[in-house]
Amino acid sequence: MGCSAANVCPLVSAAFEFGSLLQINEEAALTAALNDYLTSRSYLAGFGPSQADLRAFRLLPQPPAPQHVHALRWYRHISMSKAKIIMQ
Repeated sequence: MGCSAANVCPLVSAAFEFGSLLQINEEAALTAALNDYLTSRSYLAGFGPSQADLRAFRLLPQPPAPQHVHALRWYRHISMSKAKIIMQ
């Protein structure tokens, strides 16, 4: 089951919980869910990078494809912030 503009991914909603991300096993579905969720946010939880971001980052074996602009932006930012997040 994929996510598209016509078919909103059921894992991404106003009541999105970080735990739902950990349930997604397929890389393409995870990337799509992240991209949808991050359209109006910079981070998964709160106003700065957190352990939630680091855990999701580690689920992706490679950067998201360029068409997933929000997930790619987030991925690049988290990849640069990993050391700070680990120190928290």
